[in-house]
Amino acid sequence: MAMALFILGVMCLLAACHPFITYPWSLIVLQVICPRRRTWSDRIHTSHLSCAVCVCAYNERGASSHAKVENLLALRARASRTSRY
Repeated sequence: MAMALFILGVMCLLAACHPFITYPWSLIVLQVICPRRRTWSDRIHTSHLSCAVCVCAYNERGASSHAKVENLLALRARASRTSRY
């Protein structure tokens, strides 16, 4: 029974480490094994990009949420002025 719990613990530890250790290495190995050539048709033009912002607020009152929305709108206006495309 102790050996089974030890093996289960090691498997859980390996599963917890996978996203940080083995997954990045597997992506590097796959890129070396199967390289993908990128062409101009694969690139996305910035005029077609869009984004959504989700702001979590629980019982928010006052100027903090209003200031956040104003800041996001100012960033959006600044980005549209400085866009190269």
